[in-house]
Amino acid sequence: MLTFDNAKIIQVSEETRTYNKKTKKFVDLKKPKISRKVLYEGSFYDLGELYESIKFFTEKNSGYKDKIEVQFNSSIEL
Repeated sequence: MLTFDNAKIIQVSEETRTYNKKTKKFVDLKKPKISRKVLYEGSFYDLGELYESIKFFTEKNSGYKDKIEVQFNSSIEL
């Protein structure tokens, strides 16, 4: 059986523009603001469970410029 241990699903948001209230215009940032939020930390028993979790968090938390990162260690049990 293939297992996925120490799994993390992370939402990565990148903001490249911000609204300036004084000039009432959007301004491009010199360096984009990147924020990371851990959505899930744990392990998965099989590939189907991993797939369902990735699909769920992608549909729930994905915005226009948001990305989902997945990190895990896999091992096989004979």
